[in-house]
Amino acid sequence: MTAAGTVGAGGQRVFGGVDLHADTIHAAVVTDNGGHLADAECPTTTARYTAALAFLGAHGDVIAIGVGRHHVLRNRVHPSGPRRRTERG
Repeated sequence: MTAAGTVGAGGQRVFGGVDLHADTIHAAVVTDNGGHLADAECPTTTARYTAALAFLGAHGDVIAIGVGRHHVLRNRVHPSGPRRRTERG
């Protein structure tokens, strides 16, 4: 994983965010008051998913992880690419 940021103190409460793309995973860790701790990007392989979880846990006690995967799923469901959103949804 390619990481940026600093490792937080052990035992602190942190939140993770993971954005899934077709070829990469981007993970970020913030403190429970919103302070940026670190972020990293890696290829989308089974081993790298495991590494991303370990990366998040290395920065503290993970309270929750938010996952953004909308575009990955939409591109798989609609091979022509993302649909445009209209006023009706």
